[in-house]
Amino acid sequence: MTRRNLYVLFFTMFLFVFGFGLYDDLFPIHARNLGATPVQLGFLFTVRQLTITAGSILGGILSDRYSRRAVMFPSWYLAAPAPLLFFAAPSWGWLLPGIFLYDITIFGLPALNAYVAERTEPERIASTFATLTAASSSALLISPALGGLIAARWGIRATFLLAFVCYSLSTLLVYQTEPERAGARKTLPWRQALRFWELGRLWRLLIMLGLMTGVPLALAPFVSPFLREVRGLGLAQIGALGSILSGGGLLFTLVAGRAADRWGHRPLLVLTMVFIAAGTLIVARGPLYLLPVAFLIRSRSAATSLSQAVVGARIAPDAAGRAFGLYGMLAGLVGAAGTLLAGVAYRANPALPLVAGAAVVTALAVILLMQREAAVQPAAVE
Repeated sequence: MTRRNLYVLFFTMFLFVFGFGLYDDLFPIHARNLGATPVQLGFLFTVRQLTITAGSILGGILSDRYSRRAVMFPSWYLAAPAPLLFFAAPSWGWLLPGIFLYDITIFGLPALNAYVAERTEPERIASTFATLTAASSSALLISPALGGLIAARWGIRATFLLAFVCYSLSTLLVYQTEPERAGARKTLPWRQALRFWELGRLWRLLIMLGLMTGVPLALAPFVSPFLREVRGLGLAQIGALGSILSGGGLLFTLVAGRAADRWGHRPLLVLTMVFIAAGTLIVARGPLYLLPVAFLIRSRSAATSLSQAVVGARIAPDAAGRAFGLYGMLAGLVGAAGTLLAGVAYRANPALPLVAGAAVVTALAVILLMQREAAVQPAAVE
């Protein structure tokens, strides 16, 4: 990975995630303002996760069948107008077209991850993925607080307009990435690109990683409404906590990436899971003055970055798209099922999904810690 290309990808991700961060924490509140009940809110995010699942598996196939860079372009292009659909929605049901359009374009992510993995030396893969994840965390360090201030002053819909501008700039920048070297990788015919069963022993690892990232993802839609409706926080305060979350994610992602390259992935994954569980439990039951601490430690970005590095280091180049796509699909399925269950639990007791989620994450950390190293780090697929 050349320095110039890494910079281009960094700022491409920064602009895109900056736009997303302007409204992400406020989106569940926007849906509630448009009349969504807790169960309907869970339904919206279940549709979101199912769409992510479909997009991930589609991206895995396309990025092994075609040029990875060519798959990335339409992903950015199609996602750009989604905030305008959120802006124009007259009721919660009309958010669905925007959700589908935005989340189906996740098909570009397996291509991006495979593009990075095949251009990065094995001894630097965790720190490289950490750098790109840090682009997202850096953007989210600023944008949630800014989005909260904009929403408090001009309304939540104003954040969607600014997000559209950021998405458009990011789309222009992604075209500046370096083209793939001619003959560097043989693209696969359709029949071979569909053979997910050829990933072999990597399946077990991908299921574990999908659970690890999918469970915290399922809880995300209910944190902002919980803070607003149960804890009594204002929009600007929620936005500020979102920025603290990103600050913690930025710090832990960079440190974890470098540490994982040196000492291995498993201990760092376990540590990030423990932090996520502890932070989620503080949000649900802890005193208000500890909320900044909770948001500092509960970011899932370090776990996501380490998961991407684990997959990238253990997969052959011609199967990398399918591996990353399958990982995204499994995380999406866990997120979809978990979000629907969390919506039902939130209606019964708003703290219940957060407490249950913290317990599940803790259990996953214990299982990961008890597994033998060979189960966590299988050989690459030939």
